[in-house]
Amino acid sequence: MTINELGKALTAIETVLAEGERTHAPGAWLENAPENHARRAARHLAQLEAGDRSEDHLTHALCRLALAVEVRERRRERRGR
Repeated sequence: MTINELGKALTAIETVLAEGERTHAPGAWLENAPENHARRAARHLAQLEAGDRSEDHLTHALCRLALAVEVRERRRERRGR
């Protein structure tokens, strides 16, 4: 599988991230530790499993995991790893 085969998923992620830009302060996501993003992703997955349909929990979880990886990698880069 290539990134090009994930068009629908990437569009859904883009939509959720754009929503986040409207509802959160710029760069606020960088202040959260990767573990915090992962916990929030887990909560979204639990809500999905419980049948909550109030928002797209699967895409929100995926976004949180992507944010966790991005923060982790940026921190590693700053430490010279």
